[in-house]
Amino acid sequence: MASIPAATILKEDLTSGLLLQIKTRIGLNRLLLGYGLAALIGGFLVVAIPLLTNFLTYFLFLPNIRPDFLINENLMIIHENTMFVDLFYSHPLIHGLLSILFTSLWGGLFSVLTTSISLWIKSKFLMLFSSMIFQTFLLIGNLFIKLPHQISYVPFDFLKETASSPIDIRIVILTTVIVSFTTFLLLIIGRNKKIVW
Repeated sequence: MASIPAATILKEDLTSGLLLQIKTRIGLNRLLLGYGLAALIGGFLVVAIPLLTNFLTYFLFLPNIRPDFLINENLMIIHENTMFVDLFYSHPLIHGLLSILFTSLWGGLFSVLTTSISLWIKSKFLMLFSSMIFQTFLLIGNLFIKLPHQISYVPFDFLKETASSPIDIRIVILTTVIVSFTTFLLLIIGRNKKIVW
């Protein structure tokens, strides 16, 4: 869903020839930076607005009571499957806002990934679902290429409040950096192959 708002803009502008006309006025590097930022902000907002609305609505109607570990033990919110679990039990509002921020950043990252892939794929359908296909490959890869202690490196797992697999903050950061670098690389190489003739 995060990929839909801004991901098709670059492809449509490239197909219509508008991109080449704008390129002569502002330069290709600034142009691609603008498309990347628009995709990042669009994907971020598509995820952040509904989650923040839902979260703040809950806090308007439900009392702000700190969760108790012993009472909520059956929910299995523990160190192995929740990032910053200590913060969840001490400051649930801050933990919720950080989770929404992190998930929204990944929404923006998926939008930029789809925008980068739009330079490589002609099919609009495949382009829009490329982030989902990417996650599906990671899920399948996680079944066969396992990290020690069954730690997951799939965004589907660590973007949820409580994951179905163990997570580690170092693996989460490493995955974020690798996907960000790969996305940037796809955009730069795609720019050189598809836009610069």
